[in-house]
Amino acid sequence: NGQNGHPNHEHPEEVSLTPFQRSSYAAAEIAFDGGTSPYCLISHASEPEDLFDWVILPEWGLRTPNLILSIMGGAGNMIASEKFDTMCFSKGLVEAATRTCAWIITGGTASGVMDIVGKAMQKHDKQRQVPCIGISPFGALTSKWRNLLEKQMQETPVKQTKVDAADAQGTEMEGKITLAALQDNHSHFIICDNGKVGKDTFGTEIPFRTQFEDYVAKGSMPGALKAPVPRVMILVNGGKISLKSLVEAIRTGCPLVVCQGTGRIADVICKILDVTKDRSCTADSDSGSELSVGQDAEFTLLLKAAVEDFMPKETLSQEDVNKCHEIVTSGKVEIYSVNDRLEDVILRAVLGNNRSISSPISTPSTGVWQQLALAVQWGCKDYYDALGRRLIQDKGGHEHGGPAEAIRLIFQELVAFGWRNTLRDEKSEKLSNSRSFSGRRQTRQAKTPISIVKNVRENTGPLVEWLLQHYLKQMDQFEVSERTLGLPMGKVHWKSLGLKESWKSLEGLLLWSIEQEAPSSLLEIIWSYMEDPVHAALAAASACRETAEREHGYASYYDTLAKKELDDAADRFERLAVLVVEDLAQTGKGVEYLFQESMRWQVSGQGRTCFKFAHELGCKMFVSATFYRLAVDLYWITPVPFHITKRQLNTKILSWWDILGVLWKFQVCGFSLWEFLSIPSSQAWTHGVSRAAFVGLYSYAVFYRLLTFGGISLVEALLFFWGLGLGYVEIKQLESNGFQAHINDFWNVLDALHITVLLGALILGVAFADRNEELNEMEHTLEITHAMNLLPCWIRVLQVLQLSEYFGTLLITIFGMAKDALKFFILVVIFCFGFSCAITPILFHSGVERDEQGLTWAFWTIVGNLDEKALNKLTTLGGGTRFVAVVLVYTLALVCNVLLVNLLIAVMNSTYEKNQAVSQTQWAYNRVEAVLEFDHESILPPPLNLLEPFLNCSGNTIGHEDDSHLRGNDGLDVSVTRRDLKDAQQRAFLAITYEEDTGESAMLRAELAELRRRNQDLAQRNKDLETLAANYLLEQSRANGAVQVASETPFNAPASPNVAAAGAGLVRRTRRLTTTPLSAPVVNDG
Repeated sequence: NGQNGHPNHEHPEEVSLTPFQRSSYAAAEIAFDGGTSPYCLISHASEPEDLFDWVILPEWGLRTPNLILSIMGGAGNMIASEKFDTMCFSKGLVEAATRTCAWIITGGTASGVMDIVGKAMQKHDKQRQVPCIGISPFGALTSKWRNLLEKQMQETPVKQTKVDAADAQGTEMEGKITLAALQDNHSHFIICDNGKVGKDTFGTEIPFRTQFEDYVAKGSMPGALKAPVPRVMILVNGGKISLKSLVEAIRTGCPLVVCQGTGRIADVICKILDVTKDRSCTADSDSGSELSVGQDAEFTLLLKAAVEDFMPKETLSQEDVNKCHEIVTSGKVEIYSVNDRLEDVILRAVLGNNRSISSPISTPSTGVWQQLALAVQWGCKDYYDALGRRLIQDKGGHEHGGPAEAIRLIFQELVAFGWRNTLRDEKSEKLSNSRSFSGRRQTRQAKTPISIVKNVRENTGPLVEWLLQHYLKQMDQFEVSERTLGLPMGKVHWKSLGLKESWKSLEGLLLWSIEQEAPSSLLEIIWSYMEDPVHAALAAASACRETAEREHGYASYYDTLAKKELDDAADRFERLAVLVVEDLAQTGKGVEYLFQESMRWQVSGQGRTCFKFAHELGCKMFVSATFYRLAVDLYWITPVPFHITKRQLNTKILSWWDILGVLWKFQVCGFSLWEFLSIPSSQAWTHGVSRAAFVGLYSYAVFYRLLTFGGISLVEALLFFWGLGLGYVEIKQLESNGFQAHINDFWNVLDALHITVLLGALILGVAFADRNEELNEMEHTLEITHAMNLLPCWIRVLQVLQLSEYFGTLLITIFGMAKDALKFFILVVIFCFGFSCAITPILFHSGVERDEQGLTWAFWTIVGNLDEKALNKLTTLGGGTRFVAVVLVYTLALVCNVLLVNLLIAVMNSTYEKNQAVSQTQWAYNRVEAVLEFDHESILPPPLNLLEPFLNCSGNTIGHEDDSHLRGNDGLDVSVTRRDLKDAQQRAFLAITYEEDTGESAMLRAELAELRRRNQDLAQRNKDLETLAANYLLEQSRANGAVQVASETPFNAPASPNVAAAGAGLVRRTRRLTTTPLSAPVVNDG
């Protein structure tokens, strides 16, 4: 390649772009007043494929359009009638192109319909999101424009990459024909050069334009999906030159939208269609509505009359008549009138619902998938049913996987619309960087505007709902995997139930849609068809939060907004789950439903209950709900393994005194001894007492040096087996929860630490300790180790208090404040080390003194204790050194003892208030975690749990004497039917909608009240200003005219009518709004 993208004829494809008798094509930019537009000057015989390879993709970076809007019409001064509204047309055109990611293609000159389109883009597309491409003939431009565009092709040392449109100002005539100028609001220009100049070159670009549009419409663009792109030709005004383009477009299957009221050929076609339509409405059914060959004479008369009305100065040849006949009988013409919306007419033309006088001819047409995609982009829900059924039939019907293929297309291309395009752009960019592309420039990819992405995704929701209504079974059997949905988007990355290579269920589609960040409305439509809505809502909330952390865990503005949107969706799903269960609780089935297993959400082939599922997914809002707390209370008093139909312990005997009584005579409770000990509440007491006894015995042994005296004492043996029992509990929890979940728990880490240290120190003590009273070095080390190990042992006792609401919330607050204290310590270290490094060399001169003093002495100032050595050294300094040292020392005291301490107090206060607000929710979640641990705990407390594998407790049952202590559920119907769930789900939707509407209404009312207050303030200010203006005008009037009137009029004589009228008019003009006077009253001259 040469400079600025010019080829040096090393590749044969670039030869087709080179104009006749020129060395290369031109590619640069035109600087207009409103912006810069790239252009290329090529041969009129260029191949569109070469243009895309060398200019449009590498230089312009245009993405594949979803629709082509080809504007055809007159280039002269168009005079529109009252049947055509230019403003509505302009707005509708840009709106249609923006919503569908379309290309607008015109003639590109500053006249006629091209000028209307350009001004429409300037007014309604200021960001230039829509590519508006002008294809113009080079020879028909003015000489100034031709010279300007040729500058870039001149052989100069430095090639110009930008030309100024101001150099081409002015008009130029050739005979009676005005030569063209480029319209300044088009985003791109393709200038076609056939080697000739002058008025005869008008229209010479049409063959290339037709070929170019056909190439794009066939989906032949590099990087496109190789699927047809819908194309619509819009006729505004137009003359005989336009007929050729219209016929060629119709023969390729392109529909035509004719704008009524724009004059000439457009109105001729509209009149013929309107007349024949009126006749067909009154004709007999056997006569038909089509124009047959025998009606050519009638058609000719209609055409002649229409031409006389709208083209009186022009005559049509027989070839033109035949073209008109072919157009009106094609079945591909739609009329746009002043009462229509242009977007609706364009869509109607693409989808084939036309008003033409004959049935469509057999020509290649846009695929049904492109029609459905266009209907979704425009939000035309009325077309979803018909186009959806046609799509399924087109993909093979019900017998050959048509629904599955339609589901794949809809989810892959519409649900993941913006996400899919982003991946494709990144992939193309990587390919362009890794390949040579025969010396071409790197391709720039255009991004889809975020507003269009959101619009398409929102409009896809009703289409997915249509699929669920008609093809629920096929959607539930659809496989979500990389094989069906492609790489890398096909795999579901949510791993709370373990990573799966594929999901063959509706649940898989829900999770996949969440990871594509589909809108909440679409997700809720899928959720509304779930068999287990509570499980699905909890899983959706977890997937939303996991996706937010995985995809948007960065600090950019976009990631912050996207993460908040996903977090809001998660909270909404969790709230829906809460509302469903609360609704079931009103019928007495809420708590019981939490313990029903769902086989659609399995782990290792075992169904999950909502009770454990919510806790595993970390849904704290759900866990802290009232019904869940009741379920925890039920779990707390039921023997393990839990079942809803088992007997529960009477809550009246859960106090510590009653528990002691039951232990003395456990037959009172109605359980066997083993069942009684397996109840979580009983386990909490027994394990808590065991833990307290262990810590007390351990502390006693360390304090009285019973562990480092040599030999094996009873205390050492007891502590060793106690440690083994505690270790056995941890091993069972590790096997149940998995390694990752186990080490994520702070208490498990603490247990592993102190148990390992205990057992290791005991073994070393037996091996190396002697019976001497004096401690040797090894024994002293072991003593220190045991003493340090007591600290985690005592801290571990705090978990027992976690079951209490009072102590549990306090612990949450303490841990939160400890985290803040650790962060605060970083500031302390920076300040103290900074001052120590600065002050120590000033106060202490020798290296020995500095080593003895160290750098940690400044940390004591945080508690108000200044180092005495440092203070004494201050007195030995003299002059300016002493002054500097004193300032530094007292600054250290001020910063550490005042500023940092008060900052720590403020931070702690803030943390306390924040934790108080969320402590109840966090405590409820922590309590569930503590209660569920008893599922994996040994029934007997350590160290008795070591005997548990050798005990046979199956027959250890004891009859109950007092049934008043039992609460049984036998005989109760606790099952929840699908009908119950569906009704609760619908009421949950209504409830959450009411909550949101109430909140929005309150906000709107507050905003309305604020606006009214501001309006009143502005009205009062206007009144005050008008009063001041009235005072000023009347003062001026009295000063200038009162003397003259008084001299000409006798005293007390009435003023002349003219003067009185003038004064009255002045008063009326200046006193439109009465108000209280300001400092100067309004003067009334009577």
